[in-house]
Amino acid sequence: MNLSKITLALLISMAIHDSIADDRLNHEQFAIIYVKHSGLFDRHIDKNFSIADCVTFLQANGIELDWLDVITKKNFTRFDMARVVGQSYLLFAGKENRNDGSYILPDGYEGWDEYCDLHGLNYQLTYEVLCKTINNLKNF
Repeated sequence: MNLSKITLALLISMAIHDSIADDRLNHEQFAIIYVKHSGLFDRHIDKNFSIADCVTFLQANGIELDWLDVITKKNFTRFDMARVVGQSYLLFAGKENRNDGSYILPDGYEGWDEYCDLHGLNYQLTYEVLCKTINNLKNF
């Protein structure tokens, strides 16, 4: 297979992936909605924040969001939502359980989903609402 066929195959694969991903929440959409429209950070942000400002704000406050995932518009999954909800809970509780800037999963939990479940944090509902919001917005 020559280089042009490989390139064409990659472009077709990316186009198919993009068309499938259009119905899902991606990292870029999540960052904008969570920071600017959730109401959680209104006193701390400017309403004109760019996507870069939103991601930087989350990272500065211990909520893990990978720039590469934002740039490539990688799908934002339920497990990503569990992590963000758990990290947000730790942030608002004033915990200092951070490593390299991001809140880390406290000892004794298998994952952020378990942490959320045991603390009554309904990350699944939050995820569903965000997905419905994105799907209802036109030209987002």
